[in-house]
Amino acid sequence: MLGLVVLGGGLAGDADPLSMTTYSSVSFQLDLAQLSFTGQLVVGLLDPAFDGAGFDSLEFQILREGISAVSASFLSVASALAYFDDQVLDLGGIADGVSGSLDLTFLWTLTSDDPGAGFRANLIFANAPEPWLGVLLGVAALALAVRKRARPM
Repeated sequence: MLGLVVLGGGLAGDADPLSMTTYSSVSFQLDLAQLSFTGQLVVGLLDPAFDGAGFDSLEFQILREGISAVSASFLSVASALAYFDDQVLDLGGIADGVSGSLDLTFLWTLTSDDPGAGFRANLIFANAPEPWLGVLLGVAALALAVRKRARPM
């Protein structure tokens, strides 16, 4: 794991019932020379939660080297809950297109007109082994399971 991010926004319970927009952002600069291996940059989306009515609209974006790698818009709490619930986003090779440090920015824009409304989610980003290594490990585990099953007791 390289980092943990909590993004969210909302309105105070005593806010005027006017449409308001809240912004959250987190930026990282990662020195890739400090990594023991370079694999895939993955972002895990975890544990979304909402308060009150949630929101009227939600925009989520991940910038990689200043370029949009992920951009998602939501007009309902149900669609945002489904998207942010235990999903993994593969952003490609961690060193792809990087000169110097890897720049990552997570952006969150929430609009609501309901006092007490809000939405938040956790994100974990990591340097994962190349996909073929995962396949190789899966095949090895399957072979061991078949071999163990084939042995007489």
